[in-house]
Amino acid sequence: MNTVTKLACHTVGLWCVCIFVYGLVRFTDSPYVLCTDGVNYCGRSDRIHSPEHFAAFNQWKHAMFLSWPFGILAGVVISRMSKTK
Repeated sequence: MNTVTKLACHTVGLWCVCIFVYGLVRFTDSPYVLCTDGVNYCGRSDRIHSPEHFAAFNQWKHAMFLSWPFGILAGVVISRMSKTK
C-alpha cells in the first residue's frame, strides 16, 4: 500500500507543478484587466487579449485553486511516509 500511496502522491504533485508551469508559460502578461474599449482585456505590458484568452486564464486560475490543496496534502503525506522509515 505504501508504494501505491507514494506513487499517487507523486502523481498529484507532478500534476500541480505542470498546471503551474503551464500558466507561467501561457499567461506571461497576466493579470488582465478590461481595456478602455470594454471588449478586450489588457495585460501588464498593455498588450490586448481576446475575451477567449481571458476565459482560458480564468479556467487556469480555477484549476490552480482546486488542485494545489491536493498537492500540498500529497507533499505532507510523502513527508510523513519518509519520516516513518
